[in-house]
Amino acid sequence: MEAALTVRMSVRPPAKFTEKTDWSLWIFRFERLVVQYGLSESADYAAVHECLQCRYGHDGTELEWLVKFQARVQQRDESLVEYIGELRMLASRAFPGWSEEQRDVLIRNQFIQGVSSSSIQVQLLKEMPKSVKDAATLARRLETVEMAHRRLQTERIAERPLAVAAPVSAT
Repeated sequence: MEAALTVRMSVRPPAKFTEKTDWSLWIFRFERLVVQYGLSESADYAAVHECLQCRYGHDGTELEWLVKFQARVQQRDESLVEYIGELRMLASRAFPGWSEEQRDVLIRNQFIQGVSSSSIQVQLLKEMPKSVKDAATLARRLETVEMAHRRLQTERIAERPLAVAAPVSAT
């Protein structure tokens, strides 16, 4: 009998919730975590979720989601995969009647516009990938190249001998 292989993606917990936190984004992140740990089937969870939704929930209009989508840029310490995931969620709410193909073009464009590395952004604009998947693949490859380049530069600096000034002779 062959053992089933299950792969669990690691999901970061959402940031601490406060009155100023965007409820819809926070609950979206929280529910990814709940699903990962298999808690979503619990009756207790459903009751807690309903109470929180009543207190903090506001689905927002498509216009509100559009504004959030257009303003979204990659956050400090946010991976490319996390950034694309957030763009997908925002696009699904901002453009609910649109096809996946139509949203893909918008997500790709926003991804390119909001990626945090300017050198990666320039390369993405030069090559203009056809899809979000292609853009993400290229961006990850470029990110890997950037990190390797920085590491090489750091190693070169560390390996350089210190310059020693020649003694000045008094005449």
